[in-house]
Amino acid sequence: MPRLTKKVPKYRQHRASGQAIVTIDRRDFYLGPWKSKASRIEYDRQRRATSQSPSAAF
Repeated sequence: MPRLTKKVPKYRQHRASGQAIVTIDRRDFYLGPWKSKASRIEYDRQRRATSQSPSAAF
């Protein structure tokens, strides 16, 4: 059974690599350099892509 949650995925830092990372549906997505404009844009894109999929539940 899928986990039903309304949490927004966190934008966070992967300290070992200095990359921004987000976990969506138990999968990690590396977004680019931490706190860069490009990584924020990629974060927004990932959130929109998963929120539109029928199996997404956050």
